[in-house]
Amino acid sequence: MADSAAQHADAGDRRPAVRCAAQACSRVAVANTAALPPEPLRLSALDAQWVTLPLIQRLLIFSDSDDVSDNTRPPFASAVDSLRASLSETLAKFPPLAGRIVHQLDSGDAAIDCTAAGVIAAGGVRFIVAEMISEDAARLAGEEEHHAEAFRRLVPELDAGELPAETMAAQVTRLRGGMAIGVAVHHAVADGRSVWRFLEAWAAACRGGAEDDDDDDVEPPPTFDRKHRITDLSPARHVASPPSSFVAIASLAWVSFVHSKYQAGIVSLDDEVYLFFFADCRTRLNPPPHGTSSWRMESA
Repeated sequence: MADSAAQHADAGDRRPAVRCAAQACSRVAVANTAALPPEPLRLSALDAQWVTLPLIQRLLIFSDSDDVSDNTRPPFASAVDSLRASLSETLAKFPPLAGRIVHQLDSGDAAIDCTAAGVIAAGGVRFIVAEMISEDAARLAGEEEHHAEAFRRLVPELDAGELPAETMAAQVTRLRGGMAIGVAVHHAVADGRSVWRFLEAWAAACRGGAEDDDDDDVEPPPTFDRKHRITDLSPARHVASPPSSFVAIASLAWVSFVHSKYQAGIVSLDDEVYLFFFADCRTRLNPPPHGTSSWRMESA
């Protein structure tokens, strides 16, 4: 097994060096039709922990050999123009991706600044056009063992080493026999499902049409009203039932844990402490609260 793995690694090392040349780097501003929030969106305790975690990267590869309805594909330059224009339109529905994560000096909180002034300061989403004609699109997409180095160069990096940090970047790369679209999104702004939701909206705008509102599977558009909460749309509250055995045990364990930290001088009476249980309950909400199903910061 060890010899086989070593030979496999050596075979991968013999691949020719990957060259991805950037042709242009511009900024895509959010469309003027965007309804931007009046104030920065403060990251809650649930959100703030994602500020230092790795970004989310997604890569889509399109091969000219793929089946298409009319057997034609637009030239690369035309595709780039359509993607750039539709990105601006889509950002109007997802303004946090056009802003920056900032540190608020007055409160000490981290926040997503996608206000009118914030998106101007951000300068728009970084949009890179590149070329990697040494790599074949069909081969990259179809290989059982993906070319990790090529994939890495097809997706942009975020300038997120310190605050203020950009929230999104996109890269469109010409390949031999196709093209690739790579996006990078800051994890404090969206989770994986939210990124796919954005990509679906971007694809619909690029095709020149809107998402099918009659489709029951289509999620409602995101909302960024921080006063909007799940309880606002919930039925009238019923009399609280006794806690389950799990809640009782978890509460006892957590209180005992915090009490031990207090006695050890690690926490004080003024400290805020949290116990998190991560669960994606969005598909279980019926009806789903308007717009809270797409962005983690709105479902906290």
